[in-house]
Amino acid sequence: MRSTRVYDFSAAGAGKFSFVPKTDFVVVVVSAPDPLAKVATPSFTRVEASASPVEAVIMGDLAKREIEVLDRRAKNICTTSSKTSFIDSSYTEAKTLASTAVSYINSKGASDSLDKAYFGTTATSKVIGVLNAVANENSSSRTLSCVDSYNACSGGVIGYTVTSTTNVYFCSIFFNEVATSRLCSGTTVASRNVRGGTTLHELTHALAGTDDIT
Repeated sequence: MRSTRVYDFSAAGAGKFSFVPKTDFVVVVVSAPDPLAKVATPSFTRVEASASPVEAVIMGDLAKREIEVLDRRAKNICTTSSKTSFIDSSYTEAKTLASTAVSYINSKGASDSLDKAYFGTTATSKVIGVLNAVANENSSSRTLSCVDSYNACSGGVIGYTVTSTTNVYFCSIFFNEVATSRLCSGTTVASRNVRGGTTLHELTHALAGTDDIT
């Protein structure tokens, strides 16, 4: 048992310690419904379990360990290394764009001309909710792919999202797009060729079911 990953024994030092388990719990109890009632009414009750303390001898390196945090985010399943790196960079840039947009909207408010130009009469709270969802995306079951599994990459399609699974698929022309930093020199918003913007766009479909408006 690697107790030093959870507890800090560096101050207490080596020795014999007793761990007392939690034995009292609150549970929900649903009684048989009254024949005249439409639904059963749940109640809470306290339950006391029986358990004995566990003794352990702690010795050796007692420095507190940092608990490893698993990387929870959309999973890049592209097997072409150059495209994998490109997708990962676009993903990072998309989250940065989303969080930057949230900060901007919070500071400027709904009356801002730029906000109105992009989001029209959509409630600011809804816009922020969608952007925050992208900025905080953390689903390890969602995939980002460079394979056109649904044969949808035609007619200038850059990428698409299958809303039933929320998986995102990037088409070949996506990999001709440029880094977000190029917005400062070399491209414009109107060019619609910024990879972070494309990934942000697809993630809004995946996370909030947004619609394309043409």
